[in-house]
Amino acid sequence: MSTIVNHMQLSDLVRYIWMVFGEQKLSSKEVETRLAELFNYHCPDAFIKTMTKLKMVGLVKGEFSVDKGTWLWWVDDECKSLDPKEVLSADTIHSDACKR
Repeated sequence: MSTIVNHMQLSDLVRYIWMVFGEQKLSSKEVETRLAELFNYHCPDAFIKTMTKLKMVGLVKGEFSVDKGTWLWWVDDECKSLDPKEVLSADTIHSDACKR
C-alpha cells in the first residue's frame, strides 16, 4: 500500500525519509527510489540539498563514499531522538519544489 505525498513541510518529509532506511546505509538515488516506490514521492532536483540540510541539523547522517562515488546516508537512534518540528523552522521551510 502506498501513500500519496504531495506538497508538505520538510519536517513531515523527514518521517517518510526515516521509514525507508532500516539499518542500511543508502545512496541518494536509493533513498529517492524508495520514497517513490513506497510513497509515490518525487523530489526532482533538490534532493541532495534536502538531505544535506537534514544532515546539518542531525536528522540524518551522511558521508561521501569514494569507493562508490556517491553520498551514503543513514539514520540512527540519535537522529530519531530529535523532533523534526523542533529542529527545523517548520513554518518557513517547505519542500514545495518536490511533488508527486
